Amino acid sequence: MAVELGVPVHDPQRLVACHEALARTEQNARDKDCGPLVENGYAFHSPIVALAGHRRLSEMYRPVQQQVLLCMSRKLSTRERFHENLMEHAARYRHLLELIEAGEPPAVLAELAVLAVHGERSFAEH
Repeated sequence: MAVELGVPVHDPQRLVACHEALARTEQNARDKDCGPLVENGYAFHSPIVALAGHRRLSEMYRPVQQQVLLCMSRKLSTRERFHENLMEHAARYRHLLELIEAGEPPAVLAELAVLAVHGERSFAEH
């Protein structure tokens, strides 16, 4: 729903928080610092939800995402061990942001589906 309501982005200011979180995520990846990388993942995804400009949607997302943070930290260490390094992980975030900036909701939704399957595979295979 957030993508359908928020993409294409009409106010570039709404993307500033995404860009800032992505920059921190990429730095965390270069530093191989997983803890802040997970926190910055949340800081990246929350403004994506906020692109919709739908206050109730953002409010509903916060507590769910807080619960997901624990799973993300486990998933990240599994991914790093078996599937991808932290730079590749950060590159997927960059790719998602590029798709959002391109303004094509179907492409963004398709990439989010790929990311979801990728995350599930981290748990299912290991």
